[in-house]
Amino acid sequence: MIQCWQHAGLWENVNAGLAASNNVAENLFPVMHKLDKAQQELFSVMAWSIWKCRNNQVWNNITESSQTVYNRAMHLITSWRNAQQVHALAHVTQPVQQQAAWFKPSLGRYKCNIDATFSILHNKVRIGMCIRKDKGQFVAARKEWIEPIMEVEVGEAMG
Repeated sequence: MIQCWQHAGLWENVNAGLAASNNVAENLFPVMHKLDKAQQELFSVMAWSIWKCRNNQVWNNITESSQTVYNRAMHLITSWRNAQQVHALAHVTQPVQQQAAWFKPSLGRYKCNIDATFSILHNKVRIGMCIRKDKGQFVAARKEWIEPIMEVEVGEAMG
């Protein structure tokens, strides 16, 4: 997979970090500290794509070329950067105050309400869910912590 790192223009940094140790953590962090923000992003998606390639080989008996691994990483980083731009633009607009109200579901149906809270102190998101019948009768509920903390839009979507 050296070709993947070469395509990404990161091979010199990765190769220099590999000489330090056989321990992944001891290699990873020195390499990341040498990279600028854009290179760190690219490094992260390349590492993920190489890991996915490995899993595809081990679990699905699918062999991927280094070009496929590189293209998948580039697609991911492009999509992620585009999403970050949209997210940044969304924060420019003025928030709209909304009144929360529960509306019952149609006769014979159930409704699941979901909400999330965010704890910076604990670096977690708390997801809560409640299912009710058409007359408002309680059916079931669930709550769970998700780590690490994430952006509000992502946390709400996770629920």
